[in-house]
Amino acid sequence: MSDTVQEIEIVQPSALEAIQRAEVDIQIATAKRYPRQLSTVKKEMLSFATLDQETAESCFYSVPRGGKNVQGPSIRLAEIAISCYGNLRAGSRVISTVSTGDSPHVVLQSVCHDLEKNVAVTIEKRRRITKKRGKTAVDEDDINLAVNAGSAIALRDAVFKIVPLALVKPVYEQARAVAIGDAKTLAQRRSKALETFAKMGVAEARILEMLEKKSVEDIGLAELETLTGLRNAIKDGETTIDDAFAAKSKADPEVSAKPTFRAPMKAAPLKIVDDQVPGAEVPPSQPITRQGGVIPNDATPGNPETASGANREPADSPGGGSEAAPAASPDPGPDALNAEQAKLAEWVKNQGHDWDVLQTAAINTNMFRGADRWTGFADVPARECLRILNSQVGMRRAMDALAAAHK
Repeated sequence: MSDTVQEIEIVQPSALEAIQRAEVDIQIATAKRYPRQLSTVKKEMLSFATLDQETAESCFYSVPRGGKNVQGPSIRLAEIAISCYGNLRAGSRVISTVSTGDSPHVVLQSVCHDLEKNVAVTIEKRRRITKKRGKTAVDEDDINLAVNAGSAIALRDAVFKIVPLALVKPVYEQARAVAIGDAKTLAQRRSKALETFAKMGVAEARILEMLEKKSVEDIGLAELETLTGLRNAIKDGETTIDDAFAAKSKADPEVSAKPTFRAPMKAAPLKIVDDQVPGAEVPPSQPITRQGGVIPNDATPGNPETASGANREPADSPGGGSEAAPAASPDPGPDALNAEQAKLAEWVKNQGHDWDVLQTAAINTNMFRGADRWTGFADVPARECLRILNSQVGMRRAMDALAAAHK
């Protein structure tokens, strides 16, 4: 039996690894030499979080989950905690990016290391990449938005795993109190909140629907706190305007009051003749007049064959004849519009824009259901007309931006 000698190779650390080790060793030694004082930490966190109303408002978020709003400390409060708690190493990095397929996403990792206690926490988050409306694939900007939002969420969770809740909770509660104010400041801050959401394109009626309130005066301190948290969540990318102000499942009285349409019949098209002729067939209800002709009672919204009256004889042509109804026009005359549609058309014209700019802005905001199927002002429901007119600031900015981009 022969003796074998195994050589062991000692791999020297690279220059970069040696530098990183030295940095961590020096930071740990410094943390041990100058430990934190919890009383000072709490005092400094309170001082930063309640510095002014704007800072206090940014210290908490609110997102809709399971039919209710969930609140918690935000990334801004986590940044205050990192600065005041001291002796910490914290950061985020991208683990992987999938920009193709049915589920584009990014995976991010955040680390928070307490150098004084030698405790480290690693959090990984998966963030969906949402492509811009009208695009077939995600671009670099979509990826960056997903990375920024996911990194903030992962870092916040990692920091609050290290910084004790006993320190964070009183600072969080005090910041909420400063942000919301009291009964004396309620009216002013409520108006400011509604104005902020109006600039984001959220109409007052949509806010009241989400809060389940009948008027602005019914919005109290609790609802103001919810709105402030939602604004922060939207700003930080934790939720979207559509998710935050999703329509309630219960029937909307304005919608239910509108005409209802039956499913398209598979039988031969209904022929309407002079109602004075014996034996003439009469429709079950009066046809609905729209631009350029008549919509049959069995028309289905979104169906071009039934909605435009294609392959049908007109329901009320002059002289009882069978001539085809004229095609719909995207720019009807003022006589074909109701009061709300006429106001909307006049407002758009006064802003120096046309129908195409308005429709594109409505589609891009993703706030108006079915906007991509509108062909003119006469297609815009009365309720959507009022929503656009109530959010004039946001819509005007959206239209101005589109017009400037196409110059």
